[in-house]
Amino acid sequence: MIKELKNIKVRLILVALLLCFNLTISNNNNLLRDSVDDYLKECRVKPISEYDAIIKRGVHRLGWDWRMMASIVWNESRFNINAVSSQGARGLMQFMPRTAARFGLEGEELKDPKKNIEAGVEYLKFLERRFDEIEDRDERIKFVLAGYNAGPGHVRDAMALAKKYGDDPYIWDNSVEKWLLALQESKYYMDNVCKHGFFRGRYTVRYVKNVFNKYEEYTNL
Repeated sequence: MIKELKNIKVRLILVALLLCFNLTISNNNNLLRDSVDDYLKECRVKPISEYDAIIKRGVHRLGWDWRMMASIVWNESRFNINAVSSQGARGLMQFMPRTAARFGLEGEELKDPKKNIEAGVEYLKFLERRFDEIEDRDERIKFVLAGYNAGPGHVRDAMALAKKYGDDPYIWDNSVEKWLLALQESKYYMDNVCKHGFFRGRYTVRYVKNVFNKYEEYTNL
């Protein structure tokens, strides 16, 4: 935390020096100008949780807005590192033990905020690769979130149903989400395009909406 504060102070001093000396940033220096603008915007963002610095460092590897990651953490655990679900999921990102072990987390490591977030980032990167045919980045994030909550297999089943019945398999709202909800009906989960069986999709549909609603809230702070 002290190191982070020192880094922030140094960067603020550099920005102040640029402003004091009236540095003229020409069109040939767009990169510098954009960097300064981005940092000034970042400075104006209100803190969300005590884990902001960890989330920002971790999500850099994912290439997402850190506030989207914070929205996931809030929905998963309300930023409670000691959270344990009724199903046994633990930590900030609510990992089940089996999934946690797959991404290098075991036992008490689940209570380490840094390791928990880093493992969450790796799992989200894995899910992005599972849905990499979805070209629109914002749309793909919805599928990644659904996969994080439901498991990618059920989401792929819903995509297959959407394609079979004439909907767009690469659009979430009013398309794939509709077919995820249909997976609780035997007519659909026993369809030959489905491989993962029955699924109660309303919780996942609500989860995707909740994460995006929280993200909108955070971007307006």
